[in-house]
Amino acid sequence: MVSTLDELIVDINRFSNCKISFRRHADADIEIQTVDYTNLHVEKDKSGKAWVNNEFYISDKYKIIRVEEPEEAKRRVYQITKGNMKIMDIYLYNIPV
Repeated sequence: MVSTLDELIVDINRFSNCKISFRRHADADIEIQTVDYTNLHVEKDKSGKAWVNNEFYISDKYKIIRVEEPEEAKRRVYQITKGNMKIMDIYLYNIPV
C-alpha cells in the first residue's frame, strides 16, 4: 500500500524499535547496511526531509510503501524506493517489557 512520509514519521515515532536496511547501489554492486535504533524520533525539516540521526533523510520524492502485515505480527514494514530501485527497508516494532 502506498504511504506518505507523514504516515511513516508517525509510525517511526510510535514504535520503540526501528531496524533500517540501506541499499547502496554502485555500478553492478549493492552494499547492504543494517542499523538498529531504539526510541528513534523523527521530524520533517523546513525542506520537507525527515532526517534519521543526521545520517540520511527520507522525503516524499521517494516512493514509500507500507507492506501489509498480519495484525498478530504487531509490527510495521516499509519499503522506500527511488525510481525502480529499492533503497531502504524499515522494520518498526515494540519489544515487550
